[in-house]
Amino acid sequence: MVLADALDSRRGELYALAAEGKALSGGFDGTALPVAGFGYANAAFPRGQDSAALVTQMKAIIAGYVDKGVSADLVEATKRREVAEAEFRRNSIAGLAAEWSQALSVQGRTSIDDDIEAIKKVTVADVNRVAKKYLINDSAVTVIMTPHESGEAVASEGPRSGGESFAPKQTKAVPLPAWAKKALSPLAVPTSTVNPSVTVLPNGLRLIIQPETISDTVGVYGRVKNRAELQVPAGKEGADQILNDLFAYGSTKLDRIAFQEALDEIGANAQAGTSFSLEVLPDDFARGVELLADNLLHPALPEAAFKAVQQRTAQAVAGQLQSPVYRSGRTFLKAIYPEKDPTLREATPDTIGALTLEDVRSYHEKAFRPDLTTIVVIGKVTPEHARAVIEKYFASWQATGPKPETDLPPVPRNKASVTVVPDRSRVHRRAGSEPSSG
Repeated sequence: MVLADALDSRRGELYALAAEGKALSGGFDGTALPVAGFGYANAAFPRGQDSAALVTQMKAIIAGYVDKGVSADLVEATKRREVAEAEFRRNSIAGLAAEWSQALSVQGRTSIDDDIEAIKKVTVADVNRVAKKYLINDSAVTVIMTPHESGEAVASEGPRSGGESFAPKQTKAVPLPAWAKKALSPLAVPTSTVNPSVTVLPNGLRLIIQPETISDTVGVYGRVKNRAELQVPAGKEGADQILNDLFAYGSTKLDRIAFQEALDEIGANAQAGTSFSLEVLPDDFARGVELLADNLLHPALPEAAFKAVQQRTAQAVAGQLQSPVYRSGRTFLKAIYPEKDPTLREATPDTIGALTLEDVRSYHEKAFRPDLTTIVVIGKVTPEHARAVIEKYFASWQATGPKPETDLPPVPRNKASVTVVPDRSRVHRRAGSEPSSG
């Protein structure tokens, strides 16, 4: 588990394949069971790219980790993150249920805390021993999946019937364990304690704070109200997509690697964009907000990264425009919206290829405003402390100029219509209606 997550780190060389424009994505995944398991490096590439060269690069990366070992710093950072994420999952009923099922049914443990203690005991030597034993390129199975048109439409038949099943053929009732009986007898519905503190900072930012003690975590969730269809200048379609991907390259203070290292030091998860978030342990709340604000308000937007993301986005969009799902959806939108409606604007490889880094910077400056932003803080934190921290790192954020339009115009009622979208690779049926607004 620790080895797989270390190889999948945003600081790792597999992720760098995408960050440097050599692939659309890159990483590592796997599943570990008591007596068996599997792991695999993965990367996505655009149609027409030399897949053999990419496979060679991936194998070289894996061989490098086996030869030189995973660094002690990355191993410790991965362990901190896994311990923190175990705490974050306590905020989700589904996540907590999955954790308990994994620990009891799969790992044979007595508690999810056993998993955390096991992670803490993993050493650098353990990780590198497992890497040398199992990451063997000579015996690895290489799978390259590339779509090809058959020349004939293929109708979808839904999930396959029959096939392999791991469900037991005979089941029987079993008694509940003692801890489950205690939790369910009697089953009490907790009293709601939702009573958020709502304030508006002088710069117009709306702040909502809800203290909770269900887990030892704090979550920050934000949204910048925006409509790229209205705010991106004509001919600059795709600027919002490129900006969204460029946030991963750090801030003007911390480059991509340094920014991820800073997050790893506190075991935090952060995501910037028009929808942004932070998951962090209470003791590191202030540092986490500092990093999030720095990334959101002062993104690095490096030239080399812009070129890599621009190429990657153009390649991804070229494929998307040809997909049956996108084409049928596009036809549906054209049937229910007027010809010049902003909803019908779309990015193409040409509009993306014509963008400059200045176009992306300009969009960030105009679209990201405190007076269009709402931040929600929820978790093990007092309203006073949460507000003080948010004010410290977001109060200097100021809006310039009038607010942009972020509400789409009303549309007339559409007429009933039927459109056939020809596609040689798949039959895709879509029917629906959109209520008119006005």
